[in-house]
Amino acid sequence: MSNFIYALSFLVAFEIVLQNWTQEIQHGFKQSKLSAQCNHRYKIYAEGYGWSVTLKYIMSCGCVPLIINPKYDDFFSRGLFPKKDYLLISPESIKTAVKWGNAHPAQVSFHISS
Repeated sequence: MSNFIYALSFLVAFEIVLQNWTQEIQHGFKQSKLSAQCNHRYKIYAEGYGWSVTLKYIMSCGCVPLIINPKYDDFFSRGLFPKKDYLLISPESIKTAVKWGNAHPAQVSFHISS
């Protein structure tokens, strides 16, 4: 039951980076500092098996959250609107969501100006 964070970086197209929490525990969390995770325009949020504050961290960084088919709502997420506060995606639609977000930056409230 691993928990992973994915980040998209637009050096060429995009890059999916896997965060291995088991390895982070063994190495003192050197690669998982929150401040180091705020340098991406888009970040993927996938629900896990328990409550997580990850979505709030993503939004506090100013990243556009790409949310994979959420099943649960908490108090905070009930006030969020697709294509304004986040982009709803399936694993197969990441590229389409990113293209839409880049073409409509004013419609997504949590975006980073380039």
